[in-house]
Amino acid sequence: MSFYDTLVNPIYKALDISFGWLFEFGSMYAILGVAIVIGTTLTVVQYLLVDQKELKSMREETTAFQKEMLAAQKSNDKNKIKKLQKKKGRIDEMQSKLMTMSMKPLYITMIPILIFFSWLRQSPAADIVDPVVVKLPFDTMLVQLFHKGSPPGLQTGDWLGWLGWYIFSSSVVSNILRKIMGMA
Repeated sequence: MSFYDTLVNPIYKALDISFGWLFEFGSMYAILGVAIVIGTTLTVVQYLLVDQKELKSMREETTAFQKEMLAAQKSNDKNKIKKLQKKKGRIDEMQSKLMTMSMKPLYITMIPILIFFSWLRQSPAADIVDPVVVKLPFDTMLVQLFHKGSPPGLQTGDWLGWLGWYIFSSSVVSNILRKIMGMA
């Protein structure tokens, strides 16, 4: 047994016990449960690590600058553009800081999430995940594009696999939590 196996196997067993039972309810509900756990964790970590007031203030200022610059360019107001160019350095610094603030929680949660997805891929519970986790009421070209490598009967755009359903679910969960928590 390798060092990696010695380290990861107990974590996988704990995850099997904690989340494996969700798959008994079906793939859609299991992935939704996983998305709720991960989405909640990421949102709470971001809430705790990032100064929300500063983040919101900086976003508002950069957005206002961009709107002002766009309006000046559309009206071809050279004086206004020149004036705004003087503020551009500060705005660029602010955007860089915004990026750093947004990425900090991701850096902290990346390894646990990678372990979680690694477990999901190899878990005995994952063996019962159907290729079609959620059937959509419509067909989309974008989803169909992602299904090009699927078996011939599944190359349509009217279904989501586990990853598509996870991305959709976690986005919805995170956005709802962000609104409830008053996050920027």
